[in-house]
Amino acid sequence: MGHLISILAALASLACADLELLSGWRLPWAVPALMAAPYLLSAAERRAGLRGNFRQALFLARLGVVAPVLLYATALVVCGWSASLEGWLGVRISILEWPRLELLPALLPFVAYSLASIDAVARVQGEGGRLTAIIRSFQMRMFFATLVPIVIYLAASALLGRNESLRVHVEEVELLGAGFTAVIMVCFVFFLPRLLQQTWDTEPLPVGPERALLEELASQAGFRCKEILLWRTGGLIPNAAVVGVTAGTRRVFFSDALLERLSPRQLVAVYAHEIGHVRGGHVMLFATWALSFFAGIDLFSNQLGGGSENLATLFFGVGLVLWWFGFGWLSRRAELEADLYSLEILGEGASLREALERVSPDRGQRAGWRHFSPEQRTRFLSASAADPRVGRRLRSRLRLARWLGALCLSVIMTLQGAGLVDSYAEDQARASLLLGRFASAEREIAQVPEPNGDLAQLIALAQGGFPTDFRNRCSAARACRERAEALDAAGAPELAQPWWLLFQLTGEPGRAGAGPIQ
Repeated sequence: MGHLISILAALASLACADLELLSGWRLPWAVPALMAAPYLLSAAERRAGLRGNFRQALFLARLGVVAPVLLYATALVVCGWSASLEGWLGVRISILEWPRLELLPALLPFVAYSLASIDAVARVQGEGGRLTAIIRSFQMRMFFATLVPIVIYLAASALLGRNESLRVHVEEVELLGAGFTAVIMVCFVFFLPRLLQQTWDTEPLPVGPERALLEELASQAGFRCKEILLWRTGGLIPNAAVVGVTAGTRRVFFSDALLERLSPRQLVAVYAHEIGHVRGGHVMLFATWALSFFAGIDLFSNQLGGGSENLATLFFGVGLVLWWFGFGWLSRRAELEADLYSLEILGEGASLREALERVSPDRGQRAGWRHFSPEQRTRFLSASAADPRVGRRLRSRLRLARWLGALCLSVIMTLQGAGLVDSYAEDQARASLLLGRFASAEREIAQVPEPNGDLAQLIALAQGGFPTDFRNRCSAARACRERAEALDAAGAPELAQPWWLLFQLTGEPGRAGAGPIQ
């Protein structure tokens, strides 16, 4: 989760170029020099710890966690990294437009700072010994496991965007954009388990008594998966996870540290807990509420914000905070339901309680964002074993959450779908206008009962001036510019203004110095 937040923050930092929050300097030589900062921070943290100044050491350690994002923002804002790239490559680099392959070199400093930070932290924690290599290898794998899907998405979108007509239609026609997003999400869900198996250091769990016990439990529970995997973390992380929504793609991961700490009986209890997540449909529960929440934010911001980007950003920010708390509430109770499943299928909760104590011996009083503390979960297991009504109450709450989530999603998607269908013809007309297909745009806007007035006027003007479709956007933009220049030369700037707007709309986006499509 930490690497994901850092990567998303780095992508958000790229928006500084679009918001013109730049110093105006171009100091590309300083960008690699910033790689020294994580090592300096780690050295200062170590010295503070040796002096007994633990508060300062803790502050420096936390600063080291966010250092890659801060350094990347510095490279963009102060050193002008994106501006330098635009000058070298001759293209506009923007995270707010359709992804281009040039975004990948734009992200290289962040990757370099992240790897330097991982290496610096590993050197301090491992004290230069074998542990240093273990920590470095594990954290780098975790980083790339998070980064690779995002890079694949950016690269695939950039390659797809080379088809100009397809790109413009996906950008401008909201129904096609929603379909594109749905395809991306489905691909992500189905390929993620395989990707984690390849990027994490894994191998099939060896044949033996432990695997036999796990397979026996799976047979008893009617649970199927593609593979049970040993996840080598160098003994750093005692954890287990089930990833995948179908039996054909699902992988179960058991870390080496977990296998070392738990007895076979306790390991079976943990596996039962993971199966409980699948039996409880927790992935679908989270997905339902996530889609409901963010689709609802989009719907209400469009209805109440009147298309204002500032209000849409405000709605999204507030919604993100609310989602953070709501997801935490839901996740903690889903963990309890998985604990309850383990208790019921095994007929006893002692094994899971012992596993929790062995995995987190020093965290008995500490709850997390997604989990209750081990002590709280142990109390729940004891209470559920003594009084079945405790478990039934929990299941009733989660059942209500499932029904409410499904109801909200149905209502919101119905409203969203109706809006997308209603705007389809007008969106198609806008896309045709941007592609220089003025005659097609005129035919499409004629099918809209109450079209946007400004759009209809622009289409009528464009089609009146050029009654046939252009072969490409460049030809259309050139013709619009020539018409605008001729009117300016004739002393009619008011008549030239809409032609300049058409030139901007049909002009090829992404060239350095060109503005984005409005």
